[in-house]
Formats: sequence, C-alpha cells, structure tokens
Amino acid sequence: MTTKFRAVRKILVSLMLGSLCIPRIFPADDTTWTIAAQKFSLARGQKESAVFDSIAENLPAAILEKIARNQSRSVLPPETLERIRYDLRAERQSLFLQLSGEHKKRDSLFMGDYSQRRLEAKLKEADKKIAEIQKKISANLERQRKAEEDEAEQSRNVGLSGSDGQNDSGLRKFASLLGNMIVNERPNISSEKITLYKDDFTAMYKPSDGAAQAGYESQLFAKEVYSAGINALLTGTFSIYGDYLAVNASLYLYPGAECIGTVMEVGDVQDLEMIAAGIAGQIAPLITNALPVMLSVSVLPKEITPMVYVDSRLVMDGLDNLKLNSGRHSLLVSAEGYETVSINELFSGNTDYQIEITMHELENPEIQVGLAEPVLGGLFLSGEPMVQTSPQKYIVQLNGSRALGEFIAADGGTAFFYIPQNLLADGAAVRIRPKAINRSEYLDKRRRWAYGSYSVFVLSLIPAFYTYGNFLNQVHLHNDLGTITYDEAIRWQNAAYTCIGISVACGIFWGVELVRYFLAANASLPEKARAGDVTDFAAPGVISDDNIANIAENTFENGDLE
Repeated sequence: MTTKFRAVRKILVSLMLGSLCIPRIFPADDTTWTIAAQKFSLARGQKESAVFDSIAENLPAAILEKIARNQSRSVLPPETLERIRYDLRAERQSLFLQLSGEHKKRDSLFMGDYSQRRLEAKLKEADKKIAEIQKKISANLERQRKAEEDEAEQSRNVGLSGSDGQNDSGLRKFASLLGNMIVNERPNISSEKITLYKDDFTAMYKPSDGAAQAGYESQLFAKEVYSAGINALLTGTFSIYGDYLAVNASLYLYPGAECIGTVMEVGDVQDLEMIAAGIAGQIAPLITNALPVMLSVSVLPKEITPMVYVDSRLVMDGLDNLKLNSGRHSLLVSAEGYETVSINELFSGNTDYQIEITMHELENPEIQVGLAEPVLGGLFLSGEPMVQTSPQKYIVQLNGSRALGEFIAADGGTAFFYIPQNLLADGAAVRIRPKAINRSEYLDKRRRWAYGSYSVFVLSLIPAFYTYGNFLNQVHLHNDLGTITYDEAIRWQNAAYTCIGISVACGIFWGVELVRYFLAANASLPEKARAGDVTDFAAPGVISDDNIANIAENTFENGDLE
C-alpha cells in the first residue's frame, strides 16, 4: 500500500467520522444558560445615598439588558465536567446520609427485644440495604472517575501529532479532532440559549445573609446560586468622585464558583447607558464563550458613499474585517437617494462572513394631486407647499415613500392625506376630498355630546323604572285586591309607557352620538387618495394671497360655496 493511498484512505475515514459527528457538534438549543446580577455595592470609603442606591440597581439591570439579547453560550467540556461533578457530589452526600442512617438503624437492633433468629433476619435485611447504598456510592464514584478520564483523554487527543511526515501529521490531527467530537455519546461542545434570571433583567438575585457573608466563592453561596437555576452571576462595585463613576464588574461561573473575568469602566454619572454598554461589550465574549466573527461588508454600486450601522453604531474605520462577538447582530445601510437596507442575522463564532449589499435607487415619481371639491386652501408635503402647475392641479415629486401630505384651509383647518403605494407611479393623478376642520376641537365636541347623551340616557332610566314599578303594583292592587280603580291604574300605565318611550329615545340619541364620536375619532386618520383624472378636478387651493382672493371671488360668484 503506497503512502499516497494511505493518505487518501485517512481523508475518507476522517470525512466519514465528520459526517457522523456533525449532528452532535451543533445540538438543538433545548437547554438554557441563565445569567443573573446582584445589586452592585459601593466601594470602601463611599457614603450611601439615594442616588447611589439607584445606580446600584439600575446599572446591572442595564448591563443584563444589553448582553442577553438573542445570545447563546458554547459550553466547553470543562464546564460540563464541573456540572457533572457537582451533581455527583450532591448525590454522594445524600447517599452518605442514607448510609449513616442505615448504620444507626442496624446498631439499634441490638438494643431491641428480639429473638436470635429474628435479630439475624433483621440484621440481614439491614446489611442488604447498606450494601445497596454502598453500591450506589461506588457507581457514583465510578461515573465521576470515568467523566474525568474522558475529559483528560480529550485534552491529550487534541494535541496528537504524527511521525509519518508533515502531511500525514496534519491528517492525523484532522481525524483526531473529528473523532473526538463525540465522547461517551455526548457532544464535546454544546450550545445553550442565554436567558435572564426570572426572565427579567430588573430582577436582582439576593442571597441569604449567611451566603453573602461567606462570599461568592464559598460552597454555601455556590449551592444557593446553582439551586436557584443560575449559571453565572454578575457582581460589581462602584465609586463616584465628582461627576465621574468607576465600575468594577466580575462574572462568576456556577457550579465551581469560578471568576471568569473582571472588567472596569469609567464614565460620566449622567450617562449610565454608555457605561453599561462598555461593560456589556467586554463581558459579552465571556458569556457567549465563543470565538469572535470577522465580518466584511461590500456595498454596490461602488460609487455611492454608504452609512453602515452595526447594532445601531456607525462604522467609522472601514467595512473590511469587522470584528464582532458571536451572536445576533443587526446591520443597517443607508445612502442618500437609495433605499435603506436592514439585516438581522445570527453569526456563529470563528467564521469569516462576506456580505454583499446591493442598494436600489429611490423612485421619485411626479404625482398630480387635485381636489374633488373646491375648498380654499393649499396642499403641502413635509411642511413645504406643493407646486401649482395650473388652476386645476398640483404636482409633487415624492422622495421614496414620502407620500403623506396635508391640506391647510384658508380658515386654518387642516386635513391629512396619503397616497397609497399602488398609485406611486410617475405621472399618476390622484384626487382627495379633504375636510379641513379643527379636528381636536371637533373631537372634543363629539366627545362631550357622547358623554352628555349617555348621562341623559342614564337619568331617564330612573323615572322609567319608578313609574313601571308603580304600574305593576297598581295592576296587582286593581286585579287581585280591588283597592284602586281602573282609571288610577291606567294613569300609571300611561306614565310608565311615556317614561319608557323617553328612555328609548334617549338611548337612541346616545347611540347616534356615540357613532358620531367614533366617526370623529376615525376622521383624525389621514384620508386615502383615490385615482382620478386631473381634467375632472375643480380648482384646488392656492399658495399666494392674490390667488386666494381671485379664486374666492370666482367661487362665490358661481354659487359653488355658501
């Protein structure tokens, strides 16, 4: 067998191993990794105050809000092994307590009043229970030993090197890395979705007094934190001198009570958001535990000068080799005269990404706008008057999707309108029927009428119920007891029916006013422009005072306006 054939065979074997391992390299994100924060404390020598207390709670909450958005953590084997150790240790402690209890029960048998045969039977039963617990403890220790051996084996295998030449050494390393993706049917690296403690970034973790005194790295503190479902705890101290704030933040990993990083940030007391963003940016790689990504963005056409924002921050140093933390990031690219492009994607660590964005020019169609009815006023777009091309129409050039206009009447009334997307074509003609009124005053008026009519309706129910109740009582007195005359009962009947009729009328009046109120509220929405032919439009509003006077004179002479 030639050396070349052996090399090809090793490559094929490595690829087969890789195909088997791929599903386990990227397991489903069905587990979570929870991070919490503790209220920050003042550094020594600082005096507490209401301001300091507010910073102690708001600052860690702001940090958590920024670092736990759509992130996932790559859990490496040492962290997984520490969890296994913790669970096995807790199990052994429980088994040992059970073993101690069984031994005490066995010793107490000699103090009981049993016959020799009965005592031997009970001792045999006690020895059986003790043996079962001891067997469980031995199995527990064996599982921990096996997990530690697997972990050590993985560490050794990563550094394997061959002796059959440089190329063969590379093949052996590649096959070794692929082969060690799976150890004892569990993945080396798992991905867990990062979640917040109690799903609320404002919820601060509060340990017991004993745990707080013992410290973050104590067994008592670690037990309380991990029992609360927390995998990482953000702690910190801060101090203020003048207008500046210095913060030291540390991240502890549980179980294990290991401080995996400490960062410091200094900033203005009035700008906690900047300080929180700075700390979050330094801690994020510790939380995701993944290698950064390299991002290269190219924008076409090349002659434009784009503005590129990554996570709402403007990129100032070029678009090649942008180094970002693993996780979800948003990109926004804008340029004058072009449509804005927005991208929101999840970027995995240790990967180079090439993103090509093609910008499309904004359409600037010229739209002719006219009034369906003659009303004194003018048409405006973005506060600027539209160009009047003739007495019968306006023309406006829309910049992209800016299709919201305003009609301002001569008496100061306003009415908004918008041009739908399907009519945004160059040379298209639309018509509007604006109702220029003071919408705030009109809405208040309709609201008062609706509330007033409802009050009248409710008040009208009082005599209606009163007269109808007395009418029923009079019917009973006349028909069953005969103590009143027929005419008296009829009078109460007429009064009851009259009051009921008034209540019904008041109810209808209230219903009408309620509908008018809803219509008035709906009238505050911009009117939708409709397609039309400019030759059918009546004379629209005007821009200059001279044109207002001329059109007003012609309109009144023709009797078009009252």
